[in-house]
Amino acid sequence: MVRVSTWDDLKPALVLLRDARPQALRAYPDPRVDEGRVPPFHIELAAWAADAAADLHKHFGNDVELQVGFQQYPSGTLRGPAITNVQPRLLPDEIEASIEEDIEVQSGHDASVDMHLTNHGPEQIVLHTVIGQVIDPATNRVVGALAGMQSAMLVMFRVEPEETMSIPIVLGTASLDPQLGYAIPPGRWPMQVTFSIENQERYRTPPIFITVT
Repeated sequence: MVRVSTWDDLKPALVLLRDARPQALRAYPDPRVDEGRVPPFHIELAAWAADAAADLHKHFGNDVELQVGFQQYPSGTLRGPAITNVQPRLLPDEIEASIEEDIEVQSGHDASVDMHLTNHGPEQIVLHTVIGQVIDPATNRVVGALAGMQSAMLVMFRVEPEETMSIPIVLGTASLDPQLGYAIPPGRWPMQVTFSIENQERYRTPPIFITVT
């Protein structure tokens, strides 16, 4: 009798999930490579794909290590950055930031928006590490963010005096609070944009409300 390994069963399951829901899988073993495939297999899924994680867990149990957004599945143990009450300072008066459009994003998904930033100061400012975050309205803790790399984090934005620049923001709604579940639940939530200014500390915008659907 030929023994079927966990990898023999998992490989077609990953291919099927990848083809049917290509955005659900964020990191997984390459199905094209068979050599050295020994469980447990680490698989990362989008925050909205907890149902896919449940199916994989049902069929493969402890042979797969599952992460949904920032949290392990099914334990809900946080694997992302720690939640903290320490917030960056609010923007100084000479820097004005606004987002004109109404923002709607599906629970567990990401949204791309533009932040308009105006430099009213006398000197050029250089921004980097621009991040959109969901915050708890009661505690001001960061409770939602983008799970994964954000390309804008690696780009510097130079804003001259009295110049207004449109800066792309990727807002993620993967939950950093296990009590909220794997994704920020539907409702009206405040968000903030945080970034570093060259040779200075980190800053945050005043809250901007979004609708999670």
